[in-house]
Parts: sequence; C-alpha cells; structure tokens
Amino acid sequence: MCPECAGDIVKYLFKQYGQGKSPSFGLLESTIFTGWVPTLLRAGRGMTMWSKAGTVPAEKLELFSFENNTYARIVREALCELELPYVLQNVGEGSSKMSSLLSIAGSKQVPYLMDPNTGFRSGDHKTILSYLFQQYSVGG
Repeated sequence: MCPECAGDIVKYLFKQYGQGKSPSFGLLESTIFTGWVPTLLRAGRGMTMWSKAGTVPAEKLELFSFENNTYARIVREALCELELPYVLQNVGEGSSKMSSLLSIAGSKQVPYLMDPNTGFRSGDHKTILSYLFQQYSVGG
C-alpha cells in the first residue's frame, strides 16, 4: 500500500468515526517512517517466502508484540517468510492483554513467542529467530 493511500484511509476513518476530529499532527507523516522506511531498509524482508521454509506446524504459534517494536517486527517478518500461522497478541502500552503477557512471561518484554507444538518459549528476539529457522526450515 502506498503512503498516500494509507493517509487517505486514515483521513476517511477519522471523517467517518472520529466524531469531527482530525488526525493529530504527525500521525499521517509517521506512517512513512514507521511502515515504509523500515521495509525498504530491510529489502522487503517478510514479504516473500523463504526458499527453505518447511512444513506447517499443527498448532498456531503465539506472538506477543506491538507494532513499533523493532525486534518484534523482525520476528513477524521471519514468521511470514516461513509461512508459519500464528496468533498475534498486541500488547502495546495500555493494552488489556498486557496482564496476560505478564502472567505468562513474568515481564513486559516483547517480542515473546510461544510454540505449543514444542513447548518453546522465549522473549529474546535472537533466540526466537534462531529457533524458528532451525525448527521450521527444510534441513533445519
């Protein structure tokens, strides 16, 4: 989606549901920096299937994340490249799901991944990436 299109969508949503309010200054402009620039800098990671992606697990993985977390973004990209089905739990500041993450992980650290197929659990992005590519790659 082009940055202008995203801006048009945000303006439409504010017009329809914003009770007369307009998007705050910087909201539309920040979409370029938080969405498109990181994608371009990472050469489109997460947008194509990895050539050694393996079989799909029986149960969906579960990822606790929030949108602008750099490390969570990298984990989401890996899940997409490996075409792994997962449930995304958004736990941004003020989220009602944060208590669930705290009870499971004992901290607010994201990304936090749980794999019910193997029992794997981790809040360290490097450990998660290593696990995903070893566990779910052909010949991994």
